[in-house]
Amino acid sequence: MSYERELIAEWYEAHSRAVMHYVLVMVKDVQQAEDLTHDVFIKAYRHAGSFRGDAQVKTWLFQIAHRTALDFLRKKRPLQLFDTYISKKQDPERLPADVLTQKEETETLYRAITSLKSSYRSVITLRKIKQFTTKETAAILGWTESKVKVQLHRAMPELERRMIKEQNKQVSTEWEGRESK
Repeated sequence: MSYERELIAEWYEAHSRAVMHYVLVMVKDVQQAEDLTHDVFIKAYRHAGSFRGDAQVKTWLFQIAHRTALDFLRKKRPLQLFDTYISKKQDPERLPADVLTQKEETETLYRAITSLKSSYRSVITLRKIKQFTTKETAAILGWTESKVKVQLHRAMPELERRMIKEQNKQVSTEWEGRESK
């Protein structure tokens, strides 16, 4: 096995899940996200020689993932809705009601995130969910650090509004279900 193949195999092992989750948030389709994640690592393999080490490997891979997802989205209109996916480790001590509440909150959060415009989705996903630094996020998105800060500052209140809207929608649906019984 060549050095590049070994290197890409290490990178895949270390970062493929994170890349897949990021791409999934962007494209909203599990199958497509898996395919695009595969494409990201093929591109990384083909261009491994161009990786200069100016940034961390993870940041470089996320740059490739971001461009790959955007290219896909530009080609595909309208976007499909994706199934909510987050799988958190289950605490055996948790009550079923707690698990259900967490699942509902997670679904509300992801419905709200996916309803945001692409730039807001990207910056929230990278900074708040994947916990990249402002500098790393700027490198991934090809933005300045100032733009990352401004977009995040604008995105968070919009996310909060969307979450409230989603929660109100859910409560309204539950209320209508009770009234029809």
